[in-house]
Amino acid sequence: MIARPLRRSMIHAFPLFAALIACDSGKSDLDTGAVSSVSAAVDADSDGYTENQDCNDADSSTNPGAPEICDGIDNDCDGEIDDGATTTWYADADADGYGDPDVTVEACTVPSGYAATGNDCDDSDPTAWPGGSEVCDAADNDCDGDIDEDLVEDWYTDGDGDGYPDPDSAVSACTAPSDAMAAPDDDGWDCDDSDAAAFPGAAEVCDGVDDDCDGEIDEDVREIYYADGDGDGYGVEGSTAEACAPPSGYVEDAGDCDDGDSAFHPGAEESDCTDPNDYNCDGSVGYADSDGDGYAACEDCDDASSQVNDGAAEICNDTDDDCDGLTDDDDLDLIDAADWYADGDEDGFGDPDISVSACDAPAGT
Repeated sequence: MIARPLRRSMIHAFPLFAALIACDSGKSDLDTGAVSSVSAAVDADSDGYTENQDCNDADSSTNPGAPEICDGIDNDCDGEIDDGATTTWYADADADGYGDPDVTVEACTVPSGYAATGNDCDDSDPTAWPGGSEVCDAADNDCDGDIDEDLVEDWYTDGDGDGYPDPDSAVSACTAPSDAMAAPDDDGWDCDDSDAAAFPGAAEVCDGVDDDCDGEIDEDVREIYYADGDGDGYGVEGSTAEACAPPSGYVEDAGDCDDGDSAFHPGAEESDCTDPNDYNCDGSVGYADSDGDGYAACEDCDDASSQVNDGAAEICNDTDDDCDGLTDDDDLDLIDAADWYADGDEDGFGDPDISVSACDAPAGT
């Protein structure tokens, strides 16, 4: 065969032809099990993932099996950066180290003005945070839901200025208001804080008020008065009223034995020795003989002594024994009188013919 020179068109087509031969040769290699260096998968960072699997085949820490870390890179090649690796930070406006649970940001490191804890109850007050010390300032300093707990006391006002407060006037505060005082003992409460004369320990007076605040009114100071039905100034024991002053129809004195008849009352006269009525309510009638001397009370000048009556002998005892209206009178009844003799010259010896009977020596005897 005679060789012919290549035509220009053939020379230009040679590279393509050569390439086709190479591809054809490569196909033959695959068929026979050989891997061509042209078609082999590339894992440039040797992380076990090829370049068509790896999102960054130049970084062995970045591949579909890598853990996502907070570094601003899509480490696990899922199309998201730092997903699941950031931290929630809470706005800390008062810089007390505790943030507002409602104002948050996700970031790898704490941003300025944020805190890791988000349980501040008042992010505008630097003295209020969980675990803070409770102080008396009307704020929940320790964020436990209570305000000024264990610091507030009840204080009570004394409206009438008697030194005893009204139990219903409690005011809660840390310190005593200017017009209030601490709770007193159980027996130190005012029962009427509008009356300065009524307080525990005050003297009870008869005024219709519980002055000593013991729950009783006018106890031990009221008087007992007796009903006086007949208006004679004396009442009966069985009908009484306890009051500060006599109620209408009542009197201070009792002892009336007939409250339907004003003629009967203590002190009434019993002048008729034949009247069987006990007008003076002494338990005996006018003709009674209390001393048993045989003379009725109405004619006996002393019915309490059997030695004194109209028939008794007058003796020297400074008593009207014979009820004649005279005491130790020198009549014939003066049985124990001495005889006294006239002593005209006052020599101590009297005239035996001139004498007088008397209890005591008359002048000139």
